[in-house]
Amino acid sequence: MENWCDNTVRFTGEPTIVTTINKLFSKMEKDQEKGCFQLPRFITAENRLMTDLSVQPDYIYYRTRCEPNLQALQQIADHFNAGFVNRYAEPGTYLWGQATYANAQAENIDLDRDDLKQFSYDSELACYHYNGKTYDDNFDVLTDMLDDKIQRTRASYQLGR
Repeated sequence: MENWCDNTVRFTGEPTIVTTINKLFSKMEKDQEKGCFQLPRFITAENRLMTDLSVQPDYIYYRTRCEPNLQALQQIADHFNAGFVNRYAEPGTYLWGQATYANAQAENIDLDRDDLKQFSYDSELACYHYNGKTYDDNFDVLTDMLDDKIQRTRASYQLGR
């Protein structure tokens, strides 16, 4: 069985450019419903698959195989002179991260093995524990862990480490 990676991307930049990108994805979403979905020709990334597209007012949701297709997103951003923030998760393999792209600079922060050692599961209470908090499911705990790691990483940038 294939593992699917959930992606939630928000493009950034001039409002008219972001609107143009969102219209492109809206067209792709409609084409997907008709069964004739294709990515634009300027996307040459090896990992091009985007499925289950859903365009929302503030973000675009889609799925990829196993991992996010960050190169394809960068090609879209470069084509339109925009940036993006993509939150991605493949829960089956605990792949959890956020990629940011702006001014042709990429940043990808994801949870690694050491991060994953920071939470625990209490089988008696059927809950997860992390950082003094209790969680009902691993989605919420992993999201909080990622948010904390992003804050720590960006704080270390500001300190010059």
